[in-house]
Amino acid sequence: MSKTDDNTQENLALLAYCDEFIKQNPDSAIAYGGRAYVKESMGDLQGALEDYNKVILLAPNDEEAYSARGLLKSKMGDIQGALDDYSRAIVLNPAYAQAYYRRGNLYSDLNRWEEALKDYDKSIALAPDDAYGYYNRGLLKMKMGDLQGALADDNKAIALNPYELEAYLNRSKVKFNLGLYQEALADCDKVIALDPDNILIYCNRGNIKKGMKDYEGALKDYNKAIKLNPDDADVYLNRGNLYSDMGNSKKALANYEKAIALKPDYTIVYYIRGCLRFETKDYRGALADYDKCIDLDPENELAYNNRGAIKSRLEDLDGALADYNKAIALDPNDAFAFVNRADLYRKLAQKESDKGKIMELLRKAEADDKMAADLQKQ
Repeated sequence: MSKTDDNTQENLALLAYCDEFIKQNPDSAIAYGGRAYVKESMGDLQGALEDYNKVILLAPNDEEAYSARGLLKSKMGDIQGALDDYSRAIVLNPAYAQAYYRRGNLYSDLNRWEEALKDYDKSIALAPDDAYGYYNRGLLKMKMGDLQGALADDNKAIALNPYELEAYLNRSKVKFNLGLYQEALADCDKVIALDPDNILIYCNRGNIKKGMKDYEGALKDYNKAIKLNPDDADVYLNRGNLYSDMGNSKKALANYEKAIALKPDYTIVYYIRGCLRFETKDYRGALADYDKCIDLDPENELAYNNRGAIKSRLEDLDGALADYNKAIALDPNDAFAFVNRADLYRKLAQKESDKGKIMELLRKAEADDKMAADLQKQ
């Protein structure tokens, strides 16, 4: 019998025990909480939610029940419901570190960084020996560009728990961004020594080696990650980027194809493949990739800008203008979009016979040139 089968049998036995206990003790909040936990671990999220609701009905001042239900709601996609539950738990017990921690995680996922940081700070103040609090705050600080703060938090997390592998992984990324390449590699090596089948760390070490121009070393790490898990689209993307840097467009494209086959809605791969196809003058292929990228992410300013350039090459000048306008509407601070649109206005002027329209187009081009120059000075 496999370990999974053992766990299933154990959960079924626990579920039967909880059912029987609840029959004998229908007002036991603890019993409903236990059954909710078992149901959640078995994937019966709706059943778990119903039991947590019962717990709260029976024990309306139980902050742990609200926190547990908040975590479940987050898994079920009820984000506002999760935030409400975490906040209620905090109202019931302002010293409940876990609720701040979990709400901080959710705020971080929502890119509400300042709110997340406040919650992590509070969680750590209440539970200063919890390595996970420092680790997650370190992740957040890295997102916010506070690399020194992220490094300090990762160091603290590792000091509290030397076997917290994710902290080593994140610290290696921080050190790489700080230019501490050898130290970053040392962190990766530490994780591999503790967990030699960790796919993420081989991928990350490959990224570091790629950044150091150690292309052969990076390729070995990506190959190892793919050997460990041939169905990881992220690794094929990274290996494709490596081959692109090495000048091997054919192998880069093959890796991007594999990544898309594994993850058909992988937006960034369509964008990157579109860029490579643009560079190799496969304009129709690039256009198809940017079309797909925009279908998946209609707010992708870079894709509109690049698609505008493709359309200009293919003499679809009206389409190019529409894309540049959209790119600028999405990001009015993108100097390159103004440069491209200025060039397009001049191209349109060359094809125009009406002198008044020619002058208008040239004035627009001059205005875009000035805007681009001003933005580049910032």
